[in-house]
Amino acid sequence: MHNLSGKVAIVTGAASGIGKAQAKLLAAHGASVIVADVDPAGANVAEAIGEKALFTAHDVTSEGDWARLVELAENRFGSVDILINTAGISISGSITEMTAEAFTKVWQVNTLGVFLGIKAVVEPMKRAGGGAIINIASAAAFKGYPGTHAYSASKWAVRGLSKTTARELASSGIRVNSIYPGPVDTPLLRNRGQDPDHIAKMVTDVGFAAQPEDIAQATLFLVSSEARYAYGAELCVDGGQSI
Repeated sequence: MHNLSGKVAIVTGAASGIGKAQAKLLAAHGASVIVADVDPAGANVAEAIGEKALFTAHDVTSEGDWARLVELAENRFGSVDILINTAGISISGSITEMTAEAFTKVWQVNTLGVFLGIKAVVEPMKRAGGGAIINIASAAAFKGYPGTHAYSASKWAVRGLSKTTARELASSGIRVNSIYPGPVDTPLLRNRGQDPDHIAKMVTDVGFAAQPEDIAQATLFLVSSEARYAYGAELCVDGGQSI
């Protein structure tokens, strides 16, 4: 099940949290992985994975960085078959506190970064005969959460972008799907608020937050041949938050 041997994956935001778990799991199932992140700790992730992985410093908001990243993947491993758009940031605050600068910064990473990533891999995936793209959105793309205006807006946009590109690229054999995590115990979530109990307060009726591996498992399914008929799917892995 879920044999990715011979596949080449790019995972953004792979230095920690969900992206790190995704990179490790995809490699464990046979894929070669480009570990992409602005955080140099990504080098440790690639080293832990071994020869199937390569770290590169990568700014998802830079079109030039995306061109370089795709070229690196093809030169090193021969193709680009999988793209996981995981990199993301969050800046919280009320609507009156949120500055235009902060709103734009979140949008650039969370939405523009996904757009540029998809755009960059289309032609390489066509050359490879098809591919799989997974965009990591959020349960915040289904309902409102006070104080998360920039983050929620960016993830609603990722949801729309995922749907439109799924339709547009389907005929090329490129499957675009999206995952909507709820609370996941990652550095991003832990650093979001001043209240030390804020993670517990976000947990739904299931009584616990997800681990990064929970999202990685969903990713593994959607990029595998077992999900070959999934185009534009929205997979909620959120402990029921979006119900």
